[in-house]
Amino acid sequence: MNAPTHSAFANTAEEAIAAQDALDDPMTSEKATEVAMQNTLLTPRFYTTDFAEMDAIDVTPVREDWDRLIAQMKSDPNKGHFKKNEDWDNVDWEGMEPALKAEFIDFLISSCTAEFSGCVLYKEMKRRGSNEDITTLFQLMARDEARHAGFINDALREAGVRVNLGFLTQQKKYTYFRPKFIYYATYLSRRLAMPAISPYTGTSKRTRNCGFIPFSNGSASGAMMSLAMGKPLRF
Repeated sequence: MNAPTHSAFANTAEEAIAAQDALDDPMTSEKATEVAMQNTLLTPRFYTTDFAEMDAIDVTPVREDWDRLIAQMKSDPNKGHFKKNEDWDNVDWEGMEPALKAEFIDFLISSCTAEFSGCVLYKEMKRRGSNEDITTLFQLMARDEARHAGFINDALREAGVRVNLGFLTQQKKYTYFRPKFIYYATYLSRRLAMPAISPYTGTSKRTRNCGFIPFSNGSASGAMMSLAMGKPLRF
């Protein structure tokens, strides 16, 4: 089977990253990668965590919802979705006001780094774990985050720059993040930043009664991992 030529069609995080790296050409910008490498109060970071604690999660209390969620993610309804279309032809990068263009590019670099940060963390969880429930989830989440990063990198490429994702993986500083904060961050990033996402409607009454309605696979998985550990997310 031929490897996908675009990250939108990747079946794994590894395929998505390889597709992006294959596009490494003269448009690649060292400055863009340097911006992505920065570690300040507001810039996205790369994270590590207590992988043993994550691997010990028992999802039995939410098994019905969990299996439904994993089946939905495996069906991959968004495959091929995250790629540019004809709407991109109307973006006039050269005619954009310089200060606005610089701010927009900085935003895209930050967004690309944030998406890829999740991919790196989830890939490592999958690599280190032995709990099939957990490793399957994070393998699928890593796939999705890699696609998102590739999509944003496409936008940057239109502006004549590109973040070197492989370089970031090897060189960017990693920050320790406790598992419980991964649940919160994963859930809130979807709940607050992406309200237009179609709701995940397969949650049980018990899940809904925790005070939330998940908006995506990411938020649903974070919520159910919290439930499985007896620590429902409440806001």
